[in-house]
Amino acid sequence: MTGMVKPKKDISQILAREGYKSIRYTKRKNRISRFLFSIFDFKKLLKDVGKTKEDTLLVQYPLYSRWGTKQLFGALRNKKVIKVAFIHDIEALRANKENKKLVDGELEVLNKFDTLIVHNSAMKRWLVDNGIKCKMIELEIFDYLNNKPLVQTAIGKPIIFAGNLGKAPFLEKLYIDKKIILFGVNQKGKYPDNIYYKGAKDPDDLPLFLDGSFGLVWDGSKVDTNSGILGEYTRYNNPHKVSLYLSSGLPVIVWSEAAIAKFVKENNVGIVVDSLKEIDEILKAVTISEYNLMTENAQNVAEKLRTGFFTKQAVKQLNI
Repeated sequence: MTGMVKPKKDISQILAREGYKSIRYTKRKNRISRFLFSIFDFKKLLKDVGKTKEDTLLVQYPLYSRWGTKQLFGALRNKKVIKVAFIHDIEALRANKENKKLVDGELEVLNKFDTLIVHNSAMKRWLVDNGIKCKMIELEIFDYLNNKPLVQTAIGKPIIFAGNLGKAPFLEKLYIDKKIILFGVNQKGKYPDNIYYKGAKDPDDLPLFLDGSFGLVWDGSKVDTNSGILGEYTRYNNPHKVSLYLSSGLPVIVWSEAAIAKFVKENNVGIVVDSLKEIDEILKAVTISEYNLMTENAQNVAEKLRTGFFTKQAVKQLNI
């Protein structure tokens, strides 16, 4: 009932349609067996890759561990392979930012790839500033395969928030007039009276329930800024829930300092705010025609997200 699996699953489906062959690695359950045999497992799995001609191997990064990634590189030694990392998360930016040893270790691994497909310009800039030398391609936004009907939006409807509610303690302090509907795991016991919990849904079914005006993207414990490790991470990453909302034609509300705010503003698919305390006043100032234009733009972006446009656009640049 979380969105952890869907991003990688969607990318695999999109690339399969583009002629890529999916190679699924199942790690051994026993840690000692993994340590002893991972390189042999990878060699067996990749025995036909780069054997007779140069192949492109696209790795959905991160794998299960940095050590496992090094074993993968070992299995590819002496093969004709262009190694591409499709970045989902960078722990050096998220959880390990203050640990120089762990940051340097991950950057060393990333530099072994020929190309990185990164989330956006902010992530690319951080990687360049911290010593990444390989080619980088900006994704812009994650695609979200979604065959459910588009949301019938209206500015008077509630705001929707979907995600791991255990990582969203700000909701317990969000005393605003606008009604908010929550979906997700790890519900807290008590929320303000304007907030209503509607249960956890499968990521593929969730679009059926997004009956609202905007989708909210926020992290941390504070309502006046994104905060904590995950809040700081939004300065660099593309939250997958933005793609969830937009793939349903639902405009978004995002933090003004988040990396994804650039995409939201340039495509006029929502509003950016410095603080959630501003929401009531900002929404009062949005006209019906302005909101309808945001919705129309969100529906146009939805068509791209549903067909894998951004993933396909990124991989087309691999040979440029």
